[in-house]
Amino acid sequence: MVAAALFLCASVLFSGCAKEEPAEDKKLSKTLTILNWEDYIEMGVVEEFEKKYGVDVEFVNYVNEDEMISLIQSDPGKYDLAVASGSVVETAINLKLLEKVEKRNIPNLSKVDRKFRTPPFDRDLGYSIPYLWGTSGLAVNRKYVKDSDIGWEILFDKRFKGRIDMLDDIQENFAPPLKIFGVSINTADEKSLEAAKAMLMEQKGIIRGYFDSYEIIQHLKEGTTYVAYIYSGDTYVAKEANEDVEYIVPDEGAPIWIDNWIIPADAKNKYTAEVFINYILEPKNIAKISNYLWYANAVSESRGFLNEELLDNENIYLTGDILKKCEYYTSLKGKRIVFMNRVWAELTR
Repeated sequence: MVAAALFLCASVLFSGCAKEEPAEDKKLSKTLTILNWEDYIEMGVVEEFEKKYGVDVEFVNYVNEDEMISLIQSDPGKYDLAVASGSVVETAINLKLLEKVEKRNIPNLSKVDRKFRTPPFDRDLGYSIPYLWGTSGLAVNRKYVKDSDIGWEILFDKRFKGRIDMLDDIQENFAPPLKIFGVSINTADEKSLEAAKAMLMEQKGIIRGYFDSYEIIQHLKEGTTYVAYIYSGDTYVAKEANEDVEYIVPDEGAPIWIDNWIIPADAKNKYTAEVFINYILEPKNIAKISNYLWYANAVSESRGFLNEELLDNENIYLTGDILKKCEYYTSLKGKRIVFMNRVWAELTR
């Protein structure tokens, strides 16, 4: 018995010194498949991740978030990671389309700014990790738009008939008229929604059309669109080719959003996805992405690595007064989604 006990102790001692093999779910996969908007990351950061961890990263681009949700639903297990806005995160959680995030695999989550750690769509970040954030606002071509005081009304201004671009998204389209009325962009008040519908129906006759962000960027670059409703960072992509383009967050405030990393249910490479998220959240890495895309990010420590021009831009890193007037979207549901979908069918037919 003494000999057996000594043998057992020795076994425990030496097994503690031996290199522990990782559990199967803690091994990095050879590949990682990510659903993302087109050109919504800095590929140098991705290539550095691939080199460091020996993982090949493949991106599948989607045109809108309805398509992204459809891809996840139609092919379970194919995608390991995706980027989604807050209201879509909330919808995906309700539809049970997401895996719970294992936070111990993402220690850099501690670097995320406190104001992004309890978002209304996922209060404890159980299913989503903040990535980039911004606003939906106005892009104007200063060669043709000389107004000094610009608000949401400019999207309905007949002076610019045929030169106004709107986003191809029904919830976004309701936001400008609701902001003009001084009510919440998430209101369910029937009178406010009917009034917003009336404005949008009248606006239909003067706009160039409803476009995805890539198309709007091209129109702004060409100088063929004078006024656009667009995501903040996309304006600066256009500005690189056309210096007359300017981004404006109206004094009334704007929709504010956080794009987030989510892991689809049945993802085959969940652990590798979490390692990738952790890598992106490194301050230097997320700063490279912000410097490339001109979007603010959720990691406060990254500020030391950001371009000064980006950091000092108050339309990107918003000041307190305007920031207080900005609102996150909530997910569409009930009578509200039925109403908006019906209006969208009328606007786009």
